[in-house]
Amino acid sequence: PPAQPTPTAQMSEVIERYKKFITAHPDLKPRSKRYRIETLNCIIKSWPEFSAVKAEEVTMADCEAWRDRLLFSGMSAPRFNGCLCTLRGIFRIAISMGVRKENPATLLKPRRVKPRKLNLPTRDEFQQMIAEMRHAGGRWSQYAADLVEFLAYSGCRLGEAANVHWRDVDMAAGTMIIRGDPETGTKGGGIRSIPIFPALEELLRRLPRSSERVLHAISCYAAIKRACEKCGLTRLTHHDLRHLFATRCLQSGVDVPTVSRWLGHKDGGVLVLQTYSEYC
Repeated sequence: PPAQPTPTAQMSEVIERYKKFITAHPDLKPRSKRYRIETLNCIIKSWPEFSAVKAEEVTMADCEAWRDRLLFSGMSAPRFNGCLCTLRGIFRIAISMGVRKENPATLLKPRRVKPRKLNLPTRDEFQQMIAEMRHAGGRWSQYAADLVEFLAYSGCRLGEAANVHWRDVDMAAGTMIIRGDPETGTKGGGIRSIPIFPALEELLRRLPRSSERVLHAISCYAAIKRACEKCGLTRLTHHDLRHLFATRCLQSGVDVPTVSRWLGHKDGGVLVLQTYSEYC
């Protein structure tokens, strides 16, 4: 019998199939889906002719030229790696459609991400910052300070902290359950328990139980920025407070696997060792 013609498709068709795949993926959280679409849009913007070419005609040299354009533009290593992951995913869809036999982006190497140098406040500097936040005089000043202390004493991610309810706090047992978003859970999936350390216990006992949620504020970028400027400190982010928790635990002698578990990692401590090597 005569050989069947090889299917053909423009990259625009493959891209649409990729979008549908990402949107319907049951294991991807909404934030991850948004990130994949963002990196897809970045690819299309940086490779204008990408959508119009036939899928089978894209070569490794084309992918290398795209890579060089991005690197020349000064794109950060994490962003480039995200775009590369998405590009590889697009070609995997093309292979599944039968319009390509190989992935031309497979041999492109991710860029090495340099560990970010942590510039965290000392205990005295942190207390000075909290005092500045509490005496700022704003309507939400106390709530903002509560949030900052909670993040620093629990190691929670911002979204996790926003979803801690009083039913999750067991003062008698000295533990607190971290459930994450009601629909998507924690970033790593699953539920974890963390100890209520003395500083966290003191904070929890001071907080009013006027609602089912422990915290009233769910973000305080401006308040943190203002307090850091007033105290002459390097500006902190919400996530820096998670770093602060981890480093304090390690400095206190807590072993790496335990700190990793409290942070919600599932790699046994690999990421903790990479991020906080100078404290381990």
